[in-house]
Amino acid sequence: MNLELFVSTVKEYVRFSNQLPLKRIKTSIDLHIHDEAEYVAIQTRLILLRKYFSENKKNNVYIGNIVEEAKRILPDNKNYLDELMNKFLQIKKQSFEHTLSNGIKLNIYFRL
Repeated sequence: MNLELFVSTVKEYVRFSNQLPLKRIKTSIDLHIHDEAEYVAIQTRLILLRKYFSENKKNNVYIGNIVEEAKRILPDNKNYLDELMNKFLQIKKQSFEHTLSNGIKLNIYFRL
């Protein structure tokens, strides 16, 4: 079931995030990475988040697929889930670009 897989991967994301803490929040103004641990922490988050944002019918943890499955299981919550999906799509539109140390540019969805 996609929902169980999604919950499991979110728990793993939290586990990784807790083990790879960031000293400060990065903004578009402050993108300089000061050390290897910070670089790994940021890259790990991006790798994991891309899975949730990669739109593909076969991607069992894509948030859009999870919301659709939740609507089938919880039809009484359709309005709430539609609102949740709209918020997700607004976030998805606000993708940011990240440049790796080797110059490759990525955004939350794919390599540029």
